[in-house]
Amino acid sequence: MLANYLAGVKNKRIAVLEWNCHGDFDRFGIQCLGLKKPAEQYGILGACYFPRADEETLIQCISGAYQVILLDCGRIEEGKRADLVRCRTKLIIGSFCEWQVQSYTAILRERKPLKDGWHYLTAFGSEESRKIAERRLKLPIEKVPYIPDAYEVTKETISLFGRLLG
Repeated sequence: MLANYLAGVKNKRIAVLEWNCHGDFDRFGIQCLGLKKPAEQYGILGACYFPRADEETLIQCISGAYQVILLDCGRIEEGKRADLVRCRTKLIIGSFCEWQVQSYTAILRERKPLKDGWHYLTAFGSEESRKIAERRLKLPIEKVPYIPDAYEVTKETISLFGRLLG
């Protein structure tokens, strides 16, 4: 969603790195492009997606033609947590669904100052749980608008990302 906003609305050259071991980028790249087998990268709606990205991929993207590099870290406990420090803006997206609220709340308790580029968002779960967490932790937690098609850019996503990214 963020990559589509940056490519489509802000006209930026975007690299999105799969900075985890989920394999999701291969699955959606093959599906979106109708390929028979995985590729080293996928160009979708103006953004380049790099599955199984590593340090070398990151170096190539930094020294390449990309204006923005997004790291999809997956679940924060998967070990690449220190890499977040490299990023100018950190969007930590979690869920207030019953089975995920405990792990997201633990991350929120370790919160970093918003002035240092940290932003907390939620895509799913109870609105009541989100409000309780905001009050208890004295931390704004933005709601990501529900959009059935993750590639669609709407007024709501333009407003959210415009506010978060300036």
